[in-house]
Amino acid sequence: MQQTPEKRAEIVFRRNHYWNAKENADWYRRALPWRRTFFSAAAMAGVLRPPVLEIGAEYGINGMLLETEMGLPSVSLDLSRRALQGAGAMARLLGLAAPRRRVAADAERLPYAASSFNTVLLWGALRHFATPDRLLAEIRRVLAVNGSLILADEPIRRRLQIPLWRTAAGQELRGWRKTLLRLGLLPYLARVGGLNESRWGVVDRDFTMVELTDLFTDYLPMKWFYQPRSNGDTPAPDWFSRHRSPDDPETEKRLTHWFGGAAFAWLTKPDPLRDLGGGFYLVRKDPRHDHLALRGFSGGVLCNGLALRAENGLIELPAELAGQVLLTLQAPRPFDRLDLRDSVGAVGPAVHFFSAPAPADPDESMACPDCVVFTERCVFGDCRTECVAACPKEALAPTDPRLPVKTTCDGCGDCLVACPYGGLDRPRLVDRRCPECRRLYSEEADVLDCRPLSLIKILDLPTLEKVTAI
Repeated sequence: MQQTPEKRAEIVFRRNHYWNAKENADWYRRALPWRRTFFSAAAMAGVLRPPVLEIGAEYGINGMLLETEMGLPSVSLDLSRRALQGAGAMARLLGLAAPRRRVAADAERLPYAASSFNTVLLWGALRHFATPDRLLAEIRRVLAVNGSLILADEPIRRRLQIPLWRTAAGQELRGWRKTLLRLGLLPYLARVGGLNESRWGVVDRDFTMVELTDLFTDYLPMKWFYQPRSNGDTPAPDWFSRHRSPDDPETEKRLTHWFGGAAFAWLTKPDPLRDLGGGFYLVRKDPRHDHLALRGFSGGVLCNGLALRAENGLIELPAELAGQVLLTLQAPRPFDRLDLRDSVGAVGPAVHFFSAPAPADPDESMACPDCVVFTERCVFGDCRTECVAACPKEALAPTDPRLPVKTTCDGCGDCLVACPYGGLDRPRLVDRRCPECRRLYSEEADVLDCRPLSLIKILDLPTLEKVTAI
């Protein structure tokens, strides 16, 4: 989770380093062809589907490509309002159209309701979170079931390295540091890149392959691939180039493991309860769950081909089925939801609902980051009251056996993340006003400011984001 000083550093760094679009346009111009190829491949593979949310968008370069050249509705979201306002100038320099939806928001309190996007894009953004658990929980909340998380350009550290110090990026080095870089020695002795960010207090970390992949064990990995590099941003030595084989993923992975590079991934949020059509359903469960309940159904069903009977919806699974992870159900009539639990309470209950598609227009799912509301998926009384235990302000008082009562909620979202059933959510805006707290969200210079009020107050953002000379 990003601490307040780290959020301040993100805003100040982008205010001072990203506002002058001319200094960055040449770099982005060189990067555009590769990004076009990447997004085209993702779209052809069915991974890139609208609407798309990019977190840490800065200028919104990816949003420009997605909207201008591919016609995909997208949202460019960043903590820095100033960086997003620079999108207009950058778009003119690159000959593209600025992203239509630019939202200044905290990635750890996203201003969107659950299941709002079919694709979430993290392009070089994960590295700026020392502990990304809260960020990834929020992404999982707003990502629709069967939606895609696209991870791109996250740094993999060199296997053999003694990082005695950190340097600027390769193209900015001078003198003996540039010589060491050309000789291929500097990456063994220093962390190349990120010096400017670290001076301002911005988190800029790298990962091992294991560290990175372990963050996404809840997703189905469609594809992991790597882009090795030998000497930072300088041309690779001849021997390194000879051993590179972009058409051989295993070779690229091994080179990245030893020499560092960038990681990319296409990941899918799995659906634990999938309607296969014709009365067939696929269920994903914990192996220790031995009881199954079909809410709103009684009668006979087939489970992995075995005939079972649901009394008042409850089915006790045979031993050979209880230990499995995937079950196929055949029911003659539809049911409302599916509950799974074990007989001794050794593992928490699971409640699965049928998924709804993400809305086509992301504006329809904008929500207030300062408030939390209960939804029809709340199963209070059947659950372990995870929301009550997670609330740091004791704002959820379980005075009713069927539903906890909000008392002093400030919208921090801890209960939202803790609930495994989607029983809480952010309230959707109505005409850009929150129906709970009545806050009206305003747009300035084509950027909608949806950052939490507490963050605006703590960081004094109106003062922090002033720029005296552009």
